[in-house]
Amino acid sequence: MNTPNKPLCKVCNTEPFKYKCSVCLLPYCSVTCYKKHKEVPCQKPAPKVEEPPVVEEEETENEENKLSDEQLQMLASSDKVREMLKTTYLKELIKQIDSSDKPEKILEQTRQKEPLFDEFANTLIDVLVKKKEDD
Repeated sequence: MNTPNKPLCKVCNTEPFKYKCSVCLLPYCSVTCYKKHKEVPCQKPAPKVEEPPVVEEEETENEENKLSDEQLQMLASSDKVREMLKTTYLKELIKQIDSSDKPEKILEQTRQKEPLFDEFANTLIDVLVKKKEDD
């Protein structure tokens, strides 16, 4: 009897698996399936070789666009920024942008479609520019 959402035995493909082969980690459901599996010698799976990530030009640009600790402190000390960040909807928009594969694209789309987010982005810029002008 198949249990919903439980992976099936890789030998009979009818029952949910309960065990794994100690050598090749193949899932199986019973002694019968284990014996059938062992009729052909199995091998340990080859370890996955992780290739180092390729640093793309976009990642390098992101490093250049990061705010300094001083700039982050300026934003954190802004009453207007802190007040705006109390808005649940604004926090959700920021999470969507941050978790996106293409944050720059989503950022621009959000600024165009969401007046609240555009106001927030402009406030951030104003805080940073005002401080720079004061120096």
